[in-house]
Amino acid sequence: MSSSLCYFYVPAVNKEAAEKFYGSLFGWTFSPGRDNHGVKIDDVNPAGAIRGDQSAAMNSVQAFFQVENIDATINKLRQLGGLADDVVDDGPSGRHALCRDDQGTSFNLWQPAV
Repeated sequence: MSSSLCYFYVPAVNKEAAEKFYGSLFGWTFSPGRDNHGVKIDDVNPAGAIRGDQSAAMNSVQAFFQVENIDATINKLRQLGGLADDVVDDGPSGRHALCRDDQGTSFNLWQPAV
């Protein structure tokens, strides 16, 4: 079962302030996102975004790992002592789930749509 880091986003209470901060810090430039709450970060690998209107409690970068079969990966994760929320269907882009490893560290799994 192979996977790779494919996407990340920076949660922000104030999207504009985060754009200014990270743009100044890393030289990032931005393009419109899929909705009014976020912006895509241009020319980063893997792909990334800033998501505004996020709770202050969500205070760490969210990493997404691409997998071939999210259901099988979640089954294995649970066998290894990890936890997973319900899988969310993102429509044409695929399916994702928020997970935690056996020590409580959170990360996301993503299976692209076929």
